Amino acid sequence: MVGADVAAQSEQVLKNLSAVLAQAGAGWGDVVKTTVFLRDMGDFAAMNAVYSRVLGDARPARSTVAVAGLPRDVRVEIELVAALPPR
Repeated sequence: MVGADVAAQSEQVLKNLSAVLAQAGAGWGDVVKTTVFLRDMGDFAAMNAVYSRVLGDARPARSTVAVAGLPRDVRVEIELVAALPPR
């Protein structure tokens, strides 16, 4: 885990997801839906700044929910659904 603040953690989560997408031959433009889980909705602005920068022009549907807790006491977790390009 990297950093204690939500911005650093968001950066790492999105970096990890970028690597997963690249391995599948996809990119952020192929993502159709993300779900962001935040331990504290007060972290939304900081997470959103990183999210917007990393995703660039990609605008998948997104849900953001506050949760009581996350594994390893992290501040943010993000899941995505992507439509893989034809191979």
